[in-house]
Parts: sequence; C-alpha cells; structure tokens
Amino acid sequence: MAFGTVGDNTKFYFYAEEVPTRVVLLIELVIASSTGAATATVKSTAAQPVPAFSACIKGELSVGR
Repeated sequence: MAFGTVGDNTKFYFYAEEVPTRVVLLIELVIASSTGAATATVKSTAAQPVPAFSACIKGELSVGR
C-alpha cells in the first residue's frame, strides 16, 4: 500500500486480512538496489497465521532464482 526509497533500500508496505478470522497481517519488504537482496518482516494481530504467510512470501520472492 506504500513504498519509498531511502539510500540503497526501497521499502514496500503491504497488508492482508485472513478470512474468516479477520486476523490482520502486515509486511515490510526491503530490497537493496545494489545487491537485489530482499528481506521481509511480518507482523500480525495473532501469531498462528504468521508462519504460513511468511512461507508464502518467501516462496514468491524466490521465484525465478
């Protein structure tokens, strides 16, 4: 939903809502322009869905590598 660049890093911010639990998941994705390396931080209103959501994000980021 938002992004910006600070120095070498471009930061992206996204959110998702799990249905029907209405758990909110937040993600900060940071990509270093010089290396192409990406890191993600996931936060949530409940801990239960975080591992599966994190695995999904990791899988999508590794596509094509």
